[in-house]
Formats: sequence, structure tokens, C-alpha cells
Amino acid sequence: MVATAGIKEKGMKYSIWWMVVLGVCWSITSGPVSARELGIKLGGGTMLSASRFGGHASIEIPLSDEYPTNIAPFIEFYSKSGKKIIPLGLALLYKARMSDAGGTVYFGAGGGVLMIRGQPGPLFVTGTEGMITAAGGVGMGIGERMGGFAQIRWFRSFEDQTGDNEFSIQAGLQISLGGE
Repeated sequence: MVATAGIKEKGMKYSIWWMVVLGVCWSITSGPVSARELGIKLGGGTMLSASRFGGHASIEIPLSDEYPTNIAPFIEFYSKSGKKIIPLGLALLYKARMSDAGGTVYFGAGGGVLMIRGQPGPLFVTGTEGMITAAGGVGMGIGERMGGFAQIRWFRSFEDQTGDNEFSIQAGLQISLGGE
């Protein structure tokens, strides 16, 4: 019974974090956006220190029409030999145009949780830790609403189960929704 209670408690913490992230996304996107564009990034990547392969998904929500700042909820997933590492968080990004021809360069910082899952199954959480993160990258347009991106992300766990500093790289597609 004690082991079952521990699993239920960990599952409840996991559900609460998802509800918080979804609530923040909903509250930010429910306001008026005027000429602002919502960006979606989907791509593959790898963690450099442990050679774990995985992916990245994020939504970039503009905060202002005057300043190129975005709030970006993200999730990444890396796996190797049955051990999964899932950074889940929120970052504040500054995006600047590279030139009149197009493209952006961006950087930012944020925080969130780092979930570590072990062998027993896909829903068994063996650890959930707070983390800080920083990221930077470039985006280039392929068409009017579509483009590609490449970025690097640093993250560090407060409880340090995964090592001192972790770096990951991702590349993929970015899609712009809304705007003028």
C-alpha cells in the first residue's frame, strides 16, 4: 500500500504541472493579439552529454506589439536505454530580425521542471526536479508562414540528478499563425 500511495502522489504532482502549464498558455493566448504572430516550433534534437535523442515542441506567444519579446512554453523529450529525460518549462525570449532579407536570432531564459523516468513504464516518474534554462538560436523563413530553426538549450536541475550542466541542440520547422 505504501508503494501505491507513492506512485499516486508522484502522478498527482505530474498532473498538477501539466495543468499549470496549460493554464498559463490559455491565459496568455486568450487576450487580444492585434498584429502579433503566434509561433509553433517542432523539431528533433539530442542531449549532448549523454547522447540521448529526442525532440522539441514549443509555442511562442508575443507579449507586445512594440518589443520583440515572447513567452515560450516548451517541452523536450530525450531517451536512451529506457531512461527518459523530459524538460518542461517556460522561457522569456527576445527575438531580433537578422536583416531586411529575413530571419531572426533569439535568446532567452526561464525555468520549469525536469522529469526523469525509469524502466518500469511510460507513466512511472522516478524524479521531478526544478530547473533553470537558457536558449539561443536562429530562424529562417522558407515561405510566408513557414520556416526552419536551429537552437541550443542549456539547463540545470536544482537537485542535480542528471549531472552538472546539460546541453541540447534542436532543429526543425517553425510555423507562424495569426498576425497581419
